[in-house]
Amino acid sequence: MRVSHNFINKIWEQNDQYFQFQYEEFRTFGARLKKWRELNGISQKEMAEAIYSCRKKLGLENDDISNEKLKETYTSTTEYLPIDYEILEKCTQKRNRRISSLLKTYLEWEKKETTASLADTPFSMTHLRILKEILDCDYEFLFCEIDTPHKYTNHLVHQTGLNVSTIEKLLSLNTMYNISSKDSNPSATFAHSIIVALDKLIADDDLMAYLSYYLTYTPKRYDDEKKPIFIGHSVSKSDTYEIDTENIHLIYLITIANKLQTLKEQEHTIPPVYPDNLPSFTQVFLAKENDSFGERLRKWREYKHYTQDTVANLIYSYRRENNLEKVVKGISYMPEKESILRTYQNWESKSKNTKDTRLSMSDLYILKNIMECDYEYLFGEINTLNTSDNSIQKALGFSTTTLNKLEKYSKSLQTTNSTVPPYAYKILLSIDLIVSDNTLLYNLTHFLLDIPFHVYMDTCPILKPVEITGHPCTLSDSAYTNYLFPENKELHNVFLPALFDRLKEIRKNFSNNNNLSI
Repeated sequence: MRVSHNFINKIWEQNDQYFQFQYEEFRTFGARLKKWRELNGISQKEMAEAIYSCRKKLGLENDDISNEKLKETYTSTTEYLPIDYEILEKCTQKRNRRISSLLKTYLEWEKKETTASLADTPFSMTHLRILKEILDCDYEFLFCEIDTPHKYTNHLVHQTGLNVSTIEKLLSLNTMYNISSKDSNPSATFAHSIIVALDKLIADDDLMAYLSYYLTYTPKRYDDEKKPIFIGHSVSKSDTYEIDTENIHLIYLITIANKLQTLKEQEHTIPPVYPDNLPSFTQVFLAKENDSFGERLRKWREYKHYTQDTVANLIYSYRRENNLEKVVKGISYMPEKESILRTYQNWESKSKNTKDTRLSMSDLYILKNIMECDYEYLFGEINTLNTSDNSIQKALGFSTTTLNKLEKYSKSLQTTNSTVPPYAYKILLSIDLIVSDNTLLYNLTHFLLDIPFHVYMDTCPILKPVEITGHPCTLSDSAYTNYLFPENKELHNVFLPALFDRLKEIRKNFSNNNNLSI
C-alpha cells in the first residue's frame, strides 16, 4: 500500500507539539501562553525572569542602586560606604522583588480565558511585544487568530510541500539570524549555517535521490526472523536479488558517505541574508522609526483624510456589526459613540514621553481591522501599514535554485510534471525527516561547512522549541578542539559517523511509524 505524502504529513502534524494549538481548549490568550510554556519546559518563574530581562533591555527596569539614597547604616559618614558584595546583594534583592512582581502579573495573564477580540482589560503594549519576542511568534498567534506561531506558515507549506513543523523550524532559524549580527552571536551564525547546509544538500539531486530512498523505502518482504528484505536490480535490470538489512545499510551508507564527501568539497553560493525591511515601491511609508502609538494613529488618519469623529464612527460601526461589546465587572454593554471618540482622542495624545501605552486587546484588534494594517504598524515595528511582501526566499533563506525545486516538487503532488522525478514526494518527506532531527542537523552542518566547533554549540537555543535558559555559547569554548583537532582539521572523522547513526535511527523510526499508520 502506497501512503500519500499528504497522509504522512497529517500524521506528522498530529505528532508535532504545535499542532495542539488547533484544539479549541488552547484558543484563549491564557491557555495559549500556558501551553506554549509547558511545551518548552519553562517554569512560570523563568517566564517572569525572561520578561524582566526584556524590560531591562528596553530601559524599563534598572537594578543599579548606585544613585539611590543609602540607608542610615551606611550614610552616617561617607567613609563607611557598603563594600562591593553588599551592593551586589542589594542589587539582587531589588531585581528579585521586581521579578516577583512580574511573576504575579504573568500568573494573571495565564488566567485570561478570552480571545483578543473579546479581551477588554487594558494591557501593556510593551508586554505584548515582549511576549512576541519570547515566544518567537507573530501577534496573530498571541491574539489567537492563527494556530501556528507564524502567519505565513500555511502559505509556505503549500508552496514548498514541506510540513508545518519543518517550516516553523526554518522560520525560527532564519529569523534569529536576521535579527542578530553573525560576527558577535555564535547562535545566529550557527542558525544561518544550518540553512546553508540544507541548501547545499537539497541542491544535490543525486545525493537526495539516495537519501530519500534510504530513509523512506518501505520493504515489501521480510525474512523468517521478520527482518526486512530489500529487492535490488542488476545493472541491466534483467535480474533481481535480495539484500538483507545489514547489507543494505552498508551499501547505501558507503554510497551516501562518498557523495557527502564530494558535496563537502564543492563550493557553494551562500544564500543572501535579507534585511528585515526591504524597500518597496508599492507601499507608503507613513510613520518614522521612533513615532509613538498616537503619532502612528494620527498619520494614518491624515493619510486617509479622516477626522477623529469619522474614525470614532468606524470603530462604533465595527463594534456593532461584529457584536463586540465591552465588559466591565461582568456587565456587557455597547459603548456610545461619544465615549469612543473621547477614547480615540486619548489614544492620539499618547506621545513618545508616555512610559508605556496600555490598550485592551479588543481595541487593538478593532484598530487593526478598520485601519487594514498589520499589528506591527501599531506596535511601531514597521513604518508601512503592512509588512513587505514576505516572499518565500526571504522567509526561508534558501537560494533561488533550491526554492524553485521545492515549488516544482510541491506542484507535482497535485499534477503530473514530466520535469520532476516521480519520487519527488519522497525527497520532500526526506527533507522533513532531516529537519525534524536536531542532532542530525548539528552533525550535518559541521561536516559540510567546517564551521568552527564549540563545545556548547549544541545548547544554543536556535532550534524549536526555543528555550529561554541554557548554557551560553562563547567563542572561547574552542580549547577542546584546538587541542584535539588543530585548525578544525579531521573533524569530519567525528561528525560523519555520528551523522550516519542518526540516519539509521531516523530510517528505523520512519519505517515503524509508516507501518503503524498503514
